[in-house]
Amino acid sequence: PWMYEVLALTMDIEGYPKNEVERVMLSMTDFNARDVENLLGSAAYLVRLGAPAQALKLYQQVSSLQPSRPEPYLLGLRLADELKDVEALSWAATGVLTWYWFDDYEVKQREAVKLMRDWQLRLQQAGKTEQAAELANALAKAQVRDLQLRLEWSGEADLDLIVQEPLGTTCSFANRYTQSGGALLHEGAGPKQAECFEEYVCAYAASGHYVITIDHVAGRLVGNRARLQVIRYAGTPDEQRDSVNVVFNERQKKY
Repeated sequence: PWMYEVLALTMDIEGYPKNEVERVMLSMTDFNARDVENLLGSAAYLVRLGAPAQALKLYQQVSSLQPSRPEPYLLGLRLADELKDVEALSWAATGVLTWYWFDDYEVKQREAVKLMRDWQLRLQQAGKTEQAAELANALAKAQVRDLQLRLEWSGEADLDLIVQEPLGTTCSFANRYTQSGGALLHEGAGPKQAECFEEYVCAYAASGHYVITIDHVAGRLVGNRARLQVIRYAGTPDEQRDSVNVVFNERQKKY
């Protein structure tokens, strides 16, 4: 497949028409129809060539192959807005809200929400009330959080929250973002009280058993106990909140 990329780059430098260069890039894409990394590279190259619609299709193809991978949604969001493609924008924005949990997730998710609300207003003003309602419904669903965990404690202690997910993945400090969509948003330690918490979220959680391990790594733990808050289906009428008092009579506790 590298020969297609070299050929496309050479044609671009030589000033060939963009549609011809694009055709070469799409030939490479067909060759690597299930190669996610090459699809992402091809999409980026198509953006550079001024072919955003074709690039957007590749990002959507990547998300169909790896739904929990956040990059296609984030990169596709700008293109969908630029192309005024409301259906693609809904796909990209809801993808960001569901799967993007890196350190800047609050900023990126706010941007996604703002874009969806802006487009909802535009559609309403254009008399497209049904399409506006669909966008509002998609936004509401994307803001649901199937499972949230928050572990809190006091003292100088360092506690680790480890979540074994039903699909065989494990979310922990060593692996903060899993292919199952789980994310460890905060990894804390004492003595500052403001840092004495760990937080996990899985917006679109697989059904099954989640095994929670709390490890007392080091340091003095006030009362030799912590509190685990479990929130299920946050953002829905079925939201459930449970609080568990965790008493440490050994180094690890499992739930």
